[in-house]
Amino acid sequence: MYNYANSKKSNFFSGLVLILVVSILVSVYFLRYTSEFNTATSAVDANLVVVPKTFAKIVVQPELYTDVEYDFQLTKPSGWEAEVNKTGAGVNEIYSVILSSDISDKSVSISVMDTSLSGLVENSISISSQTELNLGNEVATRFVGSSLKDGSAVTMISVTFNGRLYSFKGVGTEFEEIVKSFKFQ
Repeated sequence: MYNYANSKKSNFFSGLVLILVVSILVSVYFLRYTSEFNTATSAVDANLVVVPKTFAKIVVQPELYTDVEYDFQLTKPSGWEAEVNKTGAGVNEIYSVILSSDISDKSVSISVMDTSLSGLVENSISISSQTELNLGNEVATRFVGSSLKDGSAVTMISVTFNGRLYSFKGVGTEFEEIVKSFKFQ
């Protein structure tokens, strides 16, 4: 004969056992998770290990450029090419080195000429400021302004050495780094 009270009691205990098993499993999971979390954070705190995020940044080493004909050297960014040109003759000769990169549109030009041609340099930009600085152990002049050719911002530095005018033209951090590295030989 079917005993309804025993069946109800059996279902109650089955349900209770099921709830108890699920509770134990959930408790074990949370204890394990929090234990791993605490162990991980305490290990980091104890060792004080900081791992910085790294980004894809290429660091290039500079290259030395030496010009034995016009007695100077400078450091140019790695990968930059040097193109040498000569125009004119005698006192009208202008020797130029254009340092440029294939990666960017940046460039720096160094022109060497007789000091009698200094007007060509100063008349190529609209000057907004003019200051003196030391370049290669010589007093130089920094002109900041805009190009008369295309209106772009430009910085020009001119220095006289051994009867020659050395003129640098460019913009940006590469220009400043190249100028800082310049030395007469």
